[in-house]
Amino acid sequence: MSRVWQDIAYLWGPTLESFGELKEDADVLRTSILNILLTRPGDRVMLPEFGSAIPDAIFEPNDETLLSVLRVSAQEAIERWDDRIEFLDFVAERDGNVLRIKVIYKSRKDPKADAIQVAEFELMPSVF
Repeated sequence: MSRVWQDIAYLWGPTLESFGELKEDADVLRTSILNILLTRPGDRVMLPEFGSAIPDAIFEPNDETLLSVLRVSAQEAIERWDDRIEFLDFVAERDGNVLRIKVIYKSRKDPKADAIQVAEFELMPSVF
């Protein structure tokens, strides 16, 4: 069993008591990545620079330029806002109106965590 951080992580669970339970570090890091990448800069009042350009990318043309912009935006945002995460790679694929994103990373804070992890999510125009 891995070390556990006291932090909030999705999924919270089926009961109110599960909200306060300790989450495994993989869940906490995955939640952090989602929060960083799915927040538009300017959405947080006290941290106006927090976030990435990814939420607005769903309306951009699907080309190689977009994919490189998404990769750079994800890497810069993750490296700036969470020092627990070592960014390794970024993969984005389009399927119609759905943008599937995978962030490949490792934990920096756990010396035993050599395992490469993947955070996956999808963006759809109806969400934003």
